[in-house]
Amino acid sequence: MKTLNLALLLFCFPYSALAETLTFATWNLAWQRSAPLSQSQFDECIKIKPAKREQLEETHPYRWECKSPAQIEDLKAVAKKLNADVIAVQEVESPQALQQIWPKDEYDFYVNMRSPWIQRTGFVVRRSSGFEVGTMGDIESLGDAFENHARHGTELPVTINGMTTKLLSVHLKSGCFDHALNSGYATQRDKASGVITCEVLKKQAPALEAWLDSSIKSGFPSMIIGDFNRRFDTPIERKSDPEVSLFAELSDGEPSAAQLFRPSEGFKALSECRGGGSKWLIDHALMSSDLREHYVTGSLLEFPVPLKGSDHCPVSFKMKF
Repeated sequence: MKTLNLALLLFCFPYSALAETLTFATWNLAWQRSAPLSQSQFDECIKIKPAKREQLEETHPYRWECKSPAQIEDLKAVAKKLNADVIAVQEVESPQALQQIWPKDEYDFYVNMRSPWIQRTGFVVRRSSGFEVGTMGDIESLGDAFENHARHGTELPVTINGMTTKLLSVHLKSGCFDHALNSGYATQRDKASGVITCEVLKKQAPALEAWLDSSIKSGFPSMIIGDFNRRFDTPIERKSDPEVSLFAELSDGEPSAAQLFRPSEGFKALSECRGGGSKWLIDHALMSSDLREHYVTGSLLEFPVPLKGSDHCPVSFKMKF
């Protein structure tokens, strides 16, 4: 009788009542190193002038960022408030770097250690979320556009209620925020190194499209999530020319599910989160069209980081499967 009653109960409730709602997020953690600085190390680090710091070995704990114990505690507080089930992360050195922010008895950490540069990508996944996590993959081709300091992508398949979605955490070339991909634009810093900023980003586009198309053709709903360093809401990204617009390059409808959905469309950044003074985000999720119905409308949020342990504010949204 109990079995029959349970069957009747399940029949009476629509699928949506049984669906699982999960929170996804993306967060660039800004030089999150494996070993935190003590207060005395932080005090010593901030005394070093930038010109002197640039002479240190690239793996030196003071080389790139001075991050205080108070800032680490603040990152932990923001992560707790974020309360996400799956977080795409960027600029992390190792799993140990992430364990300073999320409790290791509650989360699993996936960092692409095959990526050569210490600004690595990966994922943080809550263990109690109840879905299966597949084998992490290294998308090395995303790093091919860089002469130095290559940043690979990290693939992670997740299966929720029998549906497998492929996720790709990315950290694309910085500096070509709202210029045409074929503009030849270069930042002053890149010019000094002989690098054409937008050309590097343009070279990354085919690697992104290849991953996306391959994933979709293999039958998987797909999501590219992370730090695109691209303001998709600016006029240049509204163009339909793939030589100009990164979104146009990726969202070409070939295959058909590659007509991409972006939850962050039209979302204006919080005033304290406006990197470079722009109101538009550079951290996004681009989803294959078959994931659009799973997005919980209006769920996109941004979370300030009061002590600026990162120059990025995490962005989250909900999905129902």
